Amino acid sequence: MVLVGVIIFGSLWGLTVLATVADKHGPSWFVSGLIWLGIGIPILLWSYFDLRRGVAKAIRRFESALRQNAACEVRIQSDAMVEFGEKHDEGACYAFQLDDRRVVFVVGQQFHHSARFPNNDFSMMDIGAEDGAVVAGFVRMHGARIQPIRRIAARKKAKLEIPQHLQVIDGELDQIEELLA
Repeated sequence: MVLVGVIIFGSLWGLTVLATVADKHGPSWFVSGLIWLGIGIPILLWSYFDLRRGVAKAIRRFESALRQNAACEVRIQSDAMVEFGEKHDEGACYAFQLDDRRVVFVVGQQFHHSARFPNNDFSMMDIGAEDGAVVAGFVRMHGARIQPIRRIAARKKAKLEIPQHLQVIDGELDQIEELLA
């Protein structure tokens, strides 16, 4: 942080010195240096202490996760999936058919299309702290990318009651709109 501040405010100070030397009638380079010190030091100190608090909090959360020494894995294996359109930036939404006439919903920003997702066999891993809060999470692919059997547009989705992330409902993907109406 200090290095970034020195580069930014040092550059501005250097440009100001060049301008004051070229303008024989302006303040001396020493005065412009004091002005940049007066501006730069408070901004650097404020940034440093703000960043330090955030880093210290993150370190405490990761230490708590290390003490907890546990992760939660949810694995989904399915060859059929319905994709719901996204309006604005609400996060991706999929419904995966499970083998026993049940449908599980996968909802969230981390589930956008990629080269390997949506996938017919994937795990969602969450690493938790001692207080139960999730410290880190990731998705691991085990199978192959699949295409949706159907896409439901965002305007149709807005009229449906979409379940929460990992909520399971009874039924088949063929009747998904009726199940969510």
